[in-house]
Amino acid sequence: MVQLKRNLLSVALATATMMLTAQVHAQSAQPADQTEEDAAAAKKKAEDAKTLDKVTVTGIRGAIERAMDLKQESTSIVEAVSAEDIGKLPDQSIADSLARLPGLTAQRERGRAAQINIRGFDGNFAATTLNGREQATTSDSRSVEFDQYPSELLSSVVVYKTPDAKLVGQGLSGTVDLRTVRPLDYDERQVSFGARYDQNKIRGQEETGYRYNLSYIDQFADGKVGLAIGFAHMDSPQPGYQNEPWGYTAFSKGDPTLQIIGGSKFYKFNVDNKRDGLMATLQLRPNDFWEGTVDWMYSKYERAEIKTGTEFWTEWGGGRMWSRAGRPTAAQ
Repeated sequence: MVQLKRNLLSVALATATMMLTAQVHAQSAQPADQTEEDAAAAKKKAEDAKTLDKVTVTGIRGAIERAMDLKQESTSIVEAVSAEDIGKLPDQSIADSLARLPGLTAQRERGRAAQINIRGFDGNFAATTLNGREQATTSDSRSVEFDQYPSELLSSVVVYKTPDAKLVGQGLSGTVDLRTVRPLDYDERQVSFGARYDQNKIRGQEETGYRYNLSYIDQFADGKVGLAIGFAHMDSPQPGYQNEPWGYTAFSKGDPTLQIIGGSKFYKFNVDNKRDGLMATLQLRPNDFWEGTVDWMYSKYERAEIKTGTEFWTEWGGGRMWSRAGRPTAAQ
C-alpha cells in the first residue's frame, strides 16, 4: 500500500487554485439582480469598444508626435518640426521654427531670422533642399535666405546633421530639407484660411502690416489622385533708428581720462517687406507599388528700405573733448 504525504507547499498551491477557479466562476456568472436589458447594454458597449479603429491627435500635441515619428523613422541623425495644421507652423517664419531645435541658431537681419547656423557653423556651410531638390540663393553667399519661403506653404522641415546618400545636395555642417504638403496623406478635403495683423511702433513711428494665406487640398478617383494648392501674401513694414557714435580715443597728453568723440551717425529708416508665394502639388497613387508627385513653388520677395540721416566727424586735436566725469574741456 502506497501512502502519499502532502507537504505545506502542495496544500498552499491547491488552495490557491481552488480560490482562483471560484473567483473566475463568480465573475463569469450573471448577477441575480441584473436584467436582460442591462446585459444587452453591457454587451453592446463591449462590441463598440472593439470596433474603435483609431484615435486622431491634432494641434500642438499632434505636431510633436509627427516630428517624433520623422526622427524615429530616419536612418540618420535628424531634427524635425511639423505644422500643427495646414498653414500653421509654430512660428511666423521657417527660420524661427528651426532656431528652436537643438544645435541650430538663427542669424537675424533687421530683427528677422534669415539664415540658419547648424552646430555653430556659418550658414554658408549648410545646404538647403525643397522636397529633395537643391535650392539656389539670392544673396551674395552660399547661405539660403529662409525669408524667401512662406511658412504657411510648408508642412514640415527635416534637418540632417549627418550625411545621407539619398540627399542630392549636402552641406558640410548639415542639410535642411523643406517639405510641402502631400494631398494623399489626408483622408478628405481640407480648406484652410488664415490671416494675421501686426503693428510695429518705436519712438513715435508706427507702421501696420498684415499677412494671409489660403490652402486647398482634395482627393479624386477613390483616393488615387490628390491635388493641393496654396497661396500666401505678406506685407510687413519695419521702422527703426540707427545711432552709431565712434571714436572716443584718448587724446590728452597729461590726463589719460580725457577722450574725444571721433564722430557719429544718426539715421532713421523704414523697411517694407513684401512677399507672394504660390504652391501646387499633384500626387498620383494608382496602386500600392507606384507613386508619382509633381510639385511647383513660386516665391517673390521684395524689400525696400528708405534711410535718411546724417554723419559727422570731429577734427582730431580741434574737436570737443569730454572727460569721463562728463565735463567738457578745451582741446589740447
